[in-house]
Amino acid sequence: HPNSPISPYITVSLGVSSVVPRNDDSEVTLIVTAGEALAEAQALGGDNIIVKTPQGLRLENSTDLDNYTSGPFDPNSTEN
Repeated sequence: HPNSPISPYITVSLGVSSVVPRNDDSEVTLIVTAGEALAEAQALGGDNIIVKTPQGLRLENSTDLDNYTSGPFDPNSTEN
């Protein structure tokens, strides 16, 4: 992507859903919730992570993700 007219690096948006299964839960609910979370992440302009529960709760990060990410991918780096 160094020659891209948009950006020199790739970003991602993630929609995540998590549930402790119960007898009345359906995998469809989990997939739909993850899709909703992805749509929210993309609506924020991309390069975001949104975590939701099937009950509609949006979970806030309790950790600073910057501590766990190395920043944009550098294809010339030996540390990737």
